[in-house]
Amino acid sequence: VAIFLALMFFLPETFFNRIETATKSGGSGRTVIWQGGLVAFAHNAVAGAGLNNFPYAYRKNLGSAPMLYGTTVWAPHNSYLEIAVDTGTIGLALMLTAIVAQLRIASRTRKRTSNQLGSVIVAYEAGCYAILLAVFFIGAIWEKWFWMAWMLTAVAVRTAQL
Repeated sequence: VAIFLALMFFLPETFFNRIETATKSGGSGRTVIWQGGLVAFAHNAVAGAGLNNFPYAYRKNLGSAPMLYGTTVWAPHNSYLEIAVDTGTIGLALMLTAIVAQLRIASRTRKRTSNQLGSVIVAYEAGCYAILLAVFFIGAIWEKWFWMAWMLTAVAVRTAQL
């Protein structure tokens, strides 16, 4: 903590201006979109709105949440919210279960593997955790790079088990 606080004195002023702007604008409108997305999720919690239908579910409930400067919303800016609205509670639960299972298997395999492949698995795990944090602020479910990290982790785990 002390090192972090000491390094803060060397950060440029633009860093602090960006943080101040983000809090005033709600993260470039993300918090407003999330509020509308939560309303859309409440209306589609059981069966979901259908794959890739977040924009339609958002617009359908537009009066229930604050307006986003009158612009059209195409992306939820949160992959977890997107899955929840698109596939409902069951789809969100299945996705989270798959993520937890994959990371659990990778962790167990890494701990049992004493060779160099264990260090490869930890790198893939770190990438997956970073992606899990990033998709809280961006919609990446339909992006190839999102799935590539999970596939590489699965291949590394399977290779280590052989």
